[in-house]
Amino acid sequence: MIKLNVVIALLAVCVLMLVGFLLVKGDRPTVKAAAEVGARLAKDFNPESVKTIALKKGETQVTLEKKEKDWVLSSHKNRAAKNDRVEALLTSIKTATIDDKRMGSDTLFALDDKGRVELVAQSESTKTTLLIGKSPAHGRCFVRTEAAGEIYEVDKGLDNDAGVRVEKEERTLDVSHFYDLKIFGLTQ
Repeated sequence: MIKLNVVIALLAVCVLMLVGFLLVKGDRPTVKAAAEVGARLAKDFNPESVKTIALKKGETQVTLEKKEKDWVLSSHKNRAAKNDRVEALLTSIKTATIDDKRMGSDTLFALDDKGRVELVAQSESTKTTLLIGKSPAHGRCFVRTEAAGEIYEVDKGLDNDAGVRVEKEERTLDVSHFYDLKIFGLTQ
């Protein structure tokens, strides 16, 4: 027969272990919040209110500004920008949804300083910052909303919409993606 003292001691140990488990979080992996998967990437993003878009990858910088109804490349002598490409980028930001959360090194997803594209869309009252990585498949990409935040796989090709071109293994920010060549009577 089991002694009463042994049973009480075992119950006390179990209670202490339960309290320790609940109080000490440590490095336990966290479970994905179901609300994040399927949610919009940029909550409350309003494309109509955006006045400037700044894109930066390495040394290449592109700044787009809205002048009345048209967009111009203010970083490139106020050259006219192709409005439909800017609107496509803004629409993709608004409608992008999170399909999955990923874990791994920044270089694996091209979200390190060398590989990522920093996109800042600013209106008069709000600022939306996205760090755009590489594309795992056509029409998809990896994104962060904070420098050290979660890595999301989204259902939009924000890298392509932002003018990122891949040549061999090198990703470059192509400024000419936004050029409006109709002014010169040329087509791309």
